[in-house]
Amino acid sequence: MNNVVHLDEYRIKKDLKKVQNAMVTARSLIASGIKVPNNIINKLQELVVKLEKQLEALCEDSEKNTQKKNED
Repeated sequence: MNNVVHLDEYRIKKDLKKVQNAMVTARSLIASGIKVPNNIINKLQELVVKLEKQLEALCEDSEKNTQKKNED
């Protein structure tokens, strides 16, 4: 089960990095004078929040499972 947690954590972190890079790209385009729809920036920000929450929940669940194993 521990390996699954690590794979999920890796996947979420990888996705988070992609979204953050997309936000940097969008902001660079805006700074260069190229119009980027506001909904794109908003959706990217929402994705960052969603992925961060998933990562936090995954870490909390992993910690709880570790504590249960130690109690047994």
